[in-house]
Amino acid sequence: MYLKKTCKAGITIEVHKSYSARYGRNIPRGNRESRTPEAMKKYNEKMAWRKLTRQINANFVPGDLFLTCTYRKEERPDPQRAKQNMENFLDRVRRRFKRVGVEFKYILVTAYGEQGAPHHHVIIPAFDYRIVAACWPHGAMRFTGLYPNGEYSALAWYLMGQSHLSPNGEESIPGNRWSGSRNLIKPVEKIQEVDAREWREEPKPIKGYYIDPNSVENGISPVTGIPYQFYRMIQLRPFEKGRSKNAKRSAKDATAMARYG
Repeated sequence: MYLKKTCKAGITIEVHKSYSARYGRNIPRGNRESRTPEAMKKYNEKMAWRKLTRQINANFVPGDLFLTCTYRKEERPDPQRAKQNMENFLDRVRRRFKRVGVEFKYILVTAYGEQGAPHHHVIIPAFDYRIVAACWPHGAMRFTGLYPNGEYSALAWYLMGQSHLSPNGEESIPGNRWSGSRNLIKPVEKIQEVDAREWREEPKPIKGYYIDPNSVENGISPVTGIPYQFYRMIQLRPFEKGRSKNAKRSAKDATAMARYG
């Protein structure tokens, strides 16, 4: 018997399988030497990435906006002023959304370059870009629409990489590097016991979904030393059903972080 955790976020379903010692099974454990500080750091990074991926997948859809707000070189603010500038920007945009009866929500990452120059990445629902740009008086704003397959782990990875430096140019401390509005949907994980000795090494998707081949992991947890399997399923769009090869190719293309570079 093993544990199967599933979490639905937008058109994706994440699956995590692992064993539990309470079932009395002799579970093979990994070597404790693998539980090094570096291994734990990578593990924590992975968990933070998955959490951010879920939040984006659950709250945003193709066509929503990914913004990058920058500053004029001569007007770069200190961290406190940068925080206030972004709060003012979000308030202005929120009011524009409210005027037309559209719910406003966001995910925000403030990033710093090696010389401490700040810029902000923001994901918001689809809206008139000209109106949004007018709310940012401090410099340039770049934007792009979220890509059409509805799965944004590549964007989450990019944002994690952007947020790894602190204002002084050093590696930032571990912890949550992004913030979001209070009305974000928070995906809930469901746990079930599966009456089987082990799981398939190559997972199979449920009907109407395909598995992102880049998401499949079979490994040993550095925390428990117990084997696990993780993968992400993506819902097939109507024109993709019966075309799994094209769907898988789409998933692979979507992970190319150059789209957000």
